[in-house]
Amino acid sequence: MTKESLEKRLEKVNGKIDDTGDPLEKVELIQSRLDIEKALDEVTSADDLMSLQRGFIEHASAYSERKGVSYTAWREAGVPAAILREAGIKETRRR
Repeated sequence: MTKESLEKRLEKVNGKIDDTGDPLEKVELIQSRLDIEKALDEVTSADDLMSLQRGFIEHASAYSERKGVSYTAWREAGVPAAILREAGIKETRRR
């Protein structure tokens, strides 16, 4: 699901919550709202991570050269090897 489709569903559910007079239906709609909000948070977090990864890939090599940060240091900090390869940071041997 896309962020936009989730936002539309959320808007519809919020409208139904306000319109219903049935307490049980209201509880079900509230749960739907909570589920949609959780899914929306997950989509947003994934988008944020992808944006951070793209920025890292774009700038990490120049930063590493400028600051003397090695492949090993990035790996020990938790950066996946695949991301370092995409960034053009070559694996180095420890001495």
